Amino acid sequence: MKIRFLFLLLVFCTCCFAQDTVYVTINDSIENSKEKHLFSLASLSLPVRANPNSGSTNEYNNQNNNSWYIPDGINAHAGYGIHYNKWIGISANAGIDWKISDKLIAVPVYALLTLNPTVDNNVSILIQGGLGQAFAIGRGDLSGTYKKARLGIMNDGEFSFFVDISTYGFDLKSEPMGSISIGVAMFNFL
Repeated sequence: MKIRFLFLLLVFCTCCFAQDTVYVTINDSIENSKEKHLFSLASLSLPVRANPNSGSTNEYNNQNNNSWYIPDGINAHAGYGIHYNKWIGISANAGIDWKISDKLIAVPVYALLTLNPTVDNNVSILIQGGLGQAFAIGRGDLSGTYKKARLGIMNDGEFSFFVDISTYGFDLKSEPMGSISIGVAMFNFL
């Protein structure tokens, strides 16, 4: 009799303490925790060129021209791609580049590889390399292999300042076309 009583007490205690168990039924919705690895980017930059009048004096108002570089147009680019943990990514990009001194408007279409290693909590280094095709507008069938290298600093994973070097892969007036630009870029990790 004592054994039966202990057995019933054990079953009763097991049932009392087992009420904290949570069961998921088929009617409960389970959220899909798939992360999206997409991003978009937009950049705006100013190509610069050496100032031919650097160090000279203006004869009309006797002011010295001390600037070494002067703006030479404007570049606007946009792209869409995939990334892994905001650290490495690849994107398809297109843009329009306007160079005033050469009277050139070029449209590059290229793939861009992005490396973004983190230096501090909110700061990372932006390293990008691109390869594609550049087309000159209003110059017949003038086109060439477009190459781009970019180095910059990214803040908070969205906004960056950069310097980039681009070559268009074609000659204009027997000179190879390219530019050195300073600009800003906005990233949107979707």
